[in-house]
Amino acid sequence: MKKIYLCMIFLILFVMGFASNSGKQIIDCSGNKVKIPESKDIKRIVVVSPPIFPMILSMVDDYEKVVAVHPLGLKNANEEILIKRYPKIKKMNTTFVKGFNVNVESVLALNPDIIFCYGVQQKKNLDGLNIPIVDFLIPENNDPIYTLNKWTDLLNEIFDLKKSSFIMEELKKIKKIETEKKNKTKVLVIINNVNNKITISASNSYEDYWLNYAGMENVAGNRGGWQGWQEVNIEEIYNWQPDKILIFMGPKAEEYLNGNMGKEWERLKAIKNKEVYNIPKGYFNWNVPNPDSPLMYSWLISLMRNDQKSFYEEIKRYYEKNYDIKLDEKDIDSILNPKEGK
Repeated sequence: MKKIYLCMIFLILFVMGFASNSGKQIIDCSGNKVKIPESKDIKRIVVVSPPIFPMILSMVDDYEKVVAVHPLGLKNANEEILIKRYPKIKKMNTTFVKGFNVNVESVLALNPDIIFCYGVQQKKNLDGLNIPIVDFLIPENNDPIYTLNKWTDLLNEIFDLKKSSFIMEELKKIKKIETEKKNKTKVLVIINNVNNKITISASNSYEDYWLNYAGMENVAGNRGGWQGWQEVNIEEIYNWQPDKILIFMGPKAEEYLNGNMGKEWERLKAIKNKEVYNIPKGYFNWNVPNPDSPLMYSWLISLMRNDQKSFYEEIKRYYEKNYDIKLDEKDIDSILNPKEGK
């Protein structure tokens, strides 16, 4: 009897040990080795990194595995469009994080199998939870196409996805347009403009890469040591005199075009010529890597060629083919002219 009892204990311990060793090891985008559950055992996901949420929506069939998402994952998307296919996203938990400070108790209450984040700040306080944390930050590389390749590969590995991602197929169509410098369209990307602080996109930013792919010139690129987003003054913008201005956050394009930003802005050629545009927002803001990214490239080309009609058809094609979402003109207008700042 004693032998049988000992055998049973040994068997239980063996099974428990086997279970604890189940799963697989991956290397995330930051180079960390992470042991994660098998894809079939990933049933509860917490997404701290906003742009990873639309990637999951577009690649993983059961989006309801996401039990909580950073509020910017929804705010920086066009909810009018997303609820056409994902009606339950409005009910998703977004209260576990303030800014990018995660409430550990709230996360534990969600009982996640895995957590997706972006960088050290988002991982803060999470490392000791004994929950797999996958980091999607790619150090020192802001090329959006490279980023999308890496994110797609990592999600394929995590979820054992066998089918080819439509994002990669669409990205293959993108070819960098080479333009002589004297013929380049000069573009300024305003990231934000609040409280007399103008923040623009300089070198080695997502926006800078997109402009270069489209054969445009970022007027704030190649400015000494400027990297990423930089604060500037209106006099510097006068010197650049961009042909077109793209708006990310803060006052919308209409505010500039209607003269509501003050007379100092009216001296700019782009504003005189009505060449100020809001950066579109579909599955996510288009300047940030996301499933709509191939459309960011097409949109820039349409601006350069002044061919909005063809681009309307391209958006319709893209959404119907890749998301099975049929868009009407009102839908497209909501993408190209987002209702509110990000």
